[in-house]
Amino acid sequence: MKYSDNPMTRKLVVSNFCTSLDWLKEYHKFILPKDTVIYSRTPDEHNEDYSHLGTYLKSPNVGENIYDILRYIIENYDNLATMTIFIKGNLFSRKKEQTHQHPKPGEPYEIDEFYYTTRENYEKALTATEFTPITRYHPTSLTPEGTIFTQPTFYSNFYHNVDVEVRYFGDFHQISDAFFIDPPKRDFITFPPGANYAVPRETILKRSKKFYERLKEIVSYVPNPPYVRTSGESYLCERFLYYIWTEDLQEKE
Repeated sequence: MKYSDNPMTRKLVVSNFCTSLDWLKEYHKFILPKDTVIYSRTPDEHNEDYSHLGTYLKSPNVGENIYDILRYIIENYDNLATMTIFIKGNLFSRKKEQTHQHPKPGEPYEIDEFYYTTRENYEKALTATEFTPITRYHPTSLTPEGTIFTQPTFYSNFYHNVDVEVRYFGDFHQISDAFFIDPPKRDFITFPPGANYAVPRETILKRSKKFYERLKEIVSYVPNPPYVRTSGESYLCERFLYYIWTEDLQEKE
């Protein structure tokens, strides 16, 4: 049976760290707990349990939500839903002026409401039938209203960031060259901050399972102090996902 002959199915995949997920109940009219997978990287001492909201799995606190996206794809590669929606647990409540310093467990912080997306855009993603970055308008000189956030590619060179550790790849062109044959050199890159997406099965399957396994391997480490906990590779993959799903580039063996 062809994928196009299958009924439309959806899975919601949530990557969570120390954030209340009670808000997911508001969207059960779109997607039920039986179709929700929650990866929790919240420390055990917080006694977090959202098993009533979906399949609840512990995940190591490495690689940001990128690790959980890749983990889900690898573990479900041969059994993906028609559409998979990947989101962060703090989809509507990012720490204000976060930069690289993420809130510590239990730490109070001022919320930058709807930094990643709006409720309206999230509802559209939950019913999407095509590739949909879940984002909102981030005004910059390179980002006209109604378009996805864009920044100069050199901003993604983490070799020059003294707060971030890099072990494998620290530059966008470097990781692109490692995974694709003759990828174009870009002066600017486009991506939704936070890497929240609704992705069709066929789009995920454009890349081999081995491709995702290699990506997961390079984000699967905890940076050494005094570096921030998020690795340079995780920030790169946040930007890289958009291109592996939108462009017809040939994988490098």
